[in-house]
Amino acid sequence: MLYIINDLPSDRLYHGSYSSFNYCNRAFKGGYRCYTEKERGAGILSIGFGAFGLFLSTIFLAMILSGGDFDIEGGSIAEKLFLTSFILAIISIPLSMSTFLAWDFAQTNKSLANKLIEVEELSAKSIEQEIEKQRLLAGQNEKLEVQVTERTKEINEQKKVIEEKNKDITDSINYAQRIQRSILPTSVEINDIFKESFVLFKPRDIVSGDFYQFKKKGDHKYAILADCTGHGVPGALMSMIGSNLLNQIIIERGIIEPNRILSELHKEVRSTLRQTSGVQSHDGMDASVVLMHKKKLFIASANRPVYIVKNGELTELKPDKRSIGGSQAADEITFNVVELEAESEMMLYLFSDGYADQFGGEAGKKFKVKNLSQLLLSIHSKPLNTQKEILDTTFDNWKKHLEQVDDVSLIGIRF
Repeated sequence: MLYIINDLPSDRLYHGSYSSFNYCNRAFKGGYRCYTEKERGAGILSIGFGAFGLFLSTIFLAMILSGGDFDIEGGSIAEKLFLTSFILAIISIPLSMSTFLAWDFAQTNKSLANKLIEVEELSAKSIEQEIEKQRLLAGQNEKLEVQVTERTKEINEQKKVIEEKNKDITDSINYAQRIQRSILPTSVEINDIFKESFVLFKPRDIVSGDFYQFKKKGDHKYAILADCTGHGVPGALMSMIGSNLLNQIIIERGIIEPNRILSELHKEVRSTLRQTSGVQSHDGMDASVVLMHKKKLFIASANRPVYIVKNGELTELKPDKRSIGGSQAADEITFNVVELEAESEMMLYLFSDGYADQFGGEAGKKFKVKNLSQLLLSIHSKPLNTQKEILDTTFDNWKKHLEQVDDVSLIGIRF
């Protein structure tokens, strides 16, 4: 086969050869720059394109050397150079692209393998950290469980000690209750003195600061109700002191007048509690004393009103506004006495302030003395047991779920 390129001017051959060499130079420069800047696969591609330019330049050089007239099947050096360069130029770019793709694939696999190794190392490290974390948590949990067990044991031991102490205290208070009950008159003793009577007695605690006495000396009959300072154990101690002093005053010393009984009780309370020697004690009591002698009633009261109901009307006997003992400076004080006829079917009521001071009802307010007086007036003609039941039920219904604020005592006597 003969290729004739005589029509191609020599200046154009030289110009093509120059352009090919210039292209080759720029391709290698570009490849070098990409290599120094670490562009991915830049070297391989630049070599491929540079080789293409180099082989293309070689073709132009062969054409120049042959004078533009040669046979591709000829055996001259220029003709063989032309054929060889032509084939290499054709395959240089595809070969470089294939090489680049193979290299890129290998690099990608290598990168993925390295990433996989990193992931595995991170996973192993994370697993190791998690295992260590679980080990630490297990150790902390075990330590906490030991602490909780020890603390629970300690609390249970303390609880047991407290329960034992509470039991001892409760047993002591229950014993004090039995003592207090023993100094209060029984229903048989009360009915022996005042046949028609009742006592509503509702301590706030196991023991009470209220106490009552029914006494008989000769033809003198006494009904006494006292409300001591405080409630619970302190009030109970005061009630025992008061009850003992009344026995001394009435039974042993023979003082019979209610007003004198209160005066002597005041003096003895101050002496017993050493309130005359500058001791800071404000303990004392409010008290009412009723003496029935034949058909006469003699009534004296320290800071507690007394109700009389007869002929459908309620009369309040005003008390002296002073208490027994307490913070009063005077060692000796006097009390007034009221004298009444003990008329048939007349009702007499003595009471502490616990009933009227109880909170309850819909608004959670005090029951008040006014409501108590109206209640007593409404039930005074009923049988005494019925009166007591009504008073007890009314109090509980009023109080409902609220705590009892004070000891409650109320005595009713029908003449």
